[in-house]
Formats: sequence, C-alpha cells, structure tokens
Amino acid sequence: MTAAVSGTPGLWRGVCALGVAQIVSWGTLFYAIAVLGPPMRDALHVDDVALFGSFTLGLLVSGLAAPAVGRRIDAHGGRGVLAAGSVLGALACVVLGFATMTWHMLAGWLIAGLAMALCLYDPAFATLHGVGGRNFRQRRAVSRRPDRRGTGPSRHCTALPEVPTAAA
Repeated sequence: MTAAVSGTPGLWRGVCALGVAQIVSWGTLFYAIAVLGPPMRDALHVDDVALFGSFTLGLLVSGLAAPAVGRRIDAHGGRGVLAAGSVLGALACVVLGFATMTWHMLAGWLIAGLAMALCLYDPAFATLHGVGGRNFRQRRAVSRRPDRRGTGPSRHCTALPEVPTAAA
C-alpha cells in the first residue's frame, strides 16, 4: 500500500461497505424478480404480464425519480439518499412478501422502483465521488502506477478469456 492510500482507511472501509450494500441492493431489488417471479405469479394467481408489468412500472418510477435524486445528492450528499433507499428497499420487500392481491404486488414494485433510484449505482458512484473528493483520482493513479520492477496491479490484472459455450 502506498503512502497516499495508507492514510485513508476510512475511505477503504466505506468503499467496501458500499460494495456489499450494492450487492445486496441489486440482488433484492433488481434480480429478485428472476428467482421470485414464478412463485409470486403462482401465489397471487396473476399472469406474466401483470407480474413483469408491475416490475417494469417500478423501473419507470426509478427512471422518473432519478433526476430529483441526482439534484438531492448534488445539494446534500449521497449518504442520506443511500440510507433512505435501503430503508425503502426493505419496505418494498416487506410489501412484496405480504402481498395477497395484485395491487399489493404493484405497490411493492413501485416502492422498489423508488428504492432503486435511491440506492443503486448512480447514487453510489455520486456518493463515492463526494466522499473521495478531488484527491481520489490522485490516490487511484498512485496505486495503479507500476513500481520499478513492473509488478504493479495492472501487470497482475488480466482479462479472463472467453469460454465458448456449446450450442443447445
């Protein structure tokens, strides 16, 4: 670890915590429909159009809310926005979990859509920029610079080869 980076343990902890929060947020708000969709459809006796249409409307809410969320982050920072998104995401999961009617499911996905706007990649990266500040790029540049032996991180990070898949 270089001297420029070693003085920022709080930043590293924050980045790691944000990374874990992003994995959980994406898994519960965006990718859950792939796993939970069929059981939800069967339990609520709805068709795919109602189920995935509700999810799609949630995505529309996320897109419509994004500009206001961005303005809020610009004005006040992203920590509160990310926290509110996590709380709203938990509420969405509760609503979806207790849904007994189609409109409950719709309400759950609409709440999830607003939560997506508040806590997925865009607010996370804006928050990282705000927390890391102007010096973040300098620290990152120092950490990527290879040392005299040419053994910097770029030497050890290589692209994975494509794995051909068998045609079914």
